[in-house]
Amino acid sequence: MADKSTEENTIKIGELPIYSTPVTQVEYKFVPEEVGAFQQGVSEVRKSVWTYLESIQETTDTLKRKWNVSKAHTNEMIHYIQDDPAILPRVSVITVAGLGGIIAGSRGGILRKILFSGTAITAAAALCYPREAIALSNEVYDIGYNAVKPLWESAVDKSEEAVNKIKKSDGNNSSQKAQYSSRFISEMPSFS
Repeated sequence: MADKSTEENTIKIGELPIYSTPVTQVEYKFVPEEVGAFQQGVSEVRKSVWTYLESIQETTDTLKRKWNVSKAHTNEMIHYIQDDPAILPRVSVITVAGLGGIIAGSRGGILRKILFSGTAITAAAALCYPREAIALSNEVYDIGYNAVKPLWESAVDKSEEAVNKIKKSDGNNSSQKAQYSSRFISEMPSFS
């Protein structure tokens, strides 16, 4: 008998007032949004773009692979040319670059051929000898800077002298300026 009374007095955890179930049941219903003309147009464009991108995906993957392979080969060749102790690979690269410059400038005169081949030879030499090219460019910059600096300073000094001269003469010539401007205005033709 004691067992029956304790079973009647026991409450399940779910029946405690903390865990009370809501009295009203809420029902959710999906209401589709009406699609406007602009949204439909954007959706069509997006679908067509994605369709096009999916159709060229294989081609872009192939191009990416080939680009990475060619980039690796180019870097390997540059390191080979720069680090090889023999002079023959470097001379051949510079020679081929010079000949390419002559061919690129073949439609023009001799000046164009010299300019193109000189530029190509300089670029190839800088590629083959990067440390020497950096040192040479720094040396040429220093020589040019030291040659131009005195010219610049003398030009600045002359312009400052001219400004000072104008300022000094400005106070003395104010009456002359007034006479000149009145004469200029009187000599202007009238359009009335």
